[in-house]
Amino acid sequence: MIELIPAIDIIEGKCVRLTKGDYAQKTVYGDPLEMAREFERIGYRRLHVVDLDGAKSRHIVNKEVLRKLACETNLIIDFGGGIKSNDDIKAAFDNGASMVTVGSVAVVQPDLFGSWLETYGPERMILGADVRNGLISINGWKDDSMEELLHRCRRQERVVYRDIEGRHAVRSCYRLIQDSYGHLSPSQPDSKWRGQLY
Repeated sequence: MIELIPAIDIIEGKCVRLTKGDYAQKTVYGDPLEMAREFERIGYRRLHVVDLDGAKSRHIVNKEVLRKLACETNLIIDFGGGIKSNDDIKAAFDNGASMVTVGSVAVVQPDLFGSWLETYGPERMILGADVRNGLISINGWKDDSMEELLHRCRRQERVVYRDIEGRHAVRSCYRLIQDSYGHLSPSQPDSKWRGQLY
């Protein structure tokens, strides 16, 4: 089963869209709460929220927006952007996130990411794989790591995949599923078929 999950990217407390991850090319859409309420009104149950200020600054910035979304809607929120420390991940959960999406830390500090998996549980942790030319980009899309997408995703059950270049996104997602999990079968009880792509 595929579950469609809408996403809201936030800069300076407003919904935005960046062109190919370029902060200089942004379109502003307005109030995140109004957008979230509209998603909820038409039947969505979950929301993916990205603090782009946080991703760029390397610490959570828009936690007040997260708190408002969590308090004033019934949406299940997964939150990412700027989660770089124990204080950041605690702030995300304290302000209403049900799950967090972590990208840069999973790549550059895998031991810290592993400790979060143990502390909070894998069901509350999602790998954020923002990809450019097959490599995971980190620090608000400003830097490309040397971490290959498929190598990292094979070790994680839940993945948020975003093709930064915006080219062949559906084809890339299909290839990710096939290459990462295609050798497994849902009928195999001990397999890791539980991996989910959001």
